[in-house]
Amino acid sequence: MIEEPEFYPNRKEEISARTFGTQSVKHPKVERIMAQGDWLLTGKKMRFLKHVEFNDGIDQYRMSPA
Repeated sequence: MIEEPEFYPNRKEEISARTFGTQSVKHPKVERIMAQGDWLLTGKKMRFLKHVEFNDGIDQYRMSPA
């Protein structure tokens, strides 16, 4: 749950150019950025109803605030 959500435009071209020096979707990371939505979401506080699991085989080693 996100308290006081705020939306920002996702400036994909600028992020790609500043981070990787290219906007070409031939770059694998740029391709992933360009596939994202048009908006970024943030908020004052986030509350998770359950522990986030990535199911990548190393979840048991991740630390949490608890």
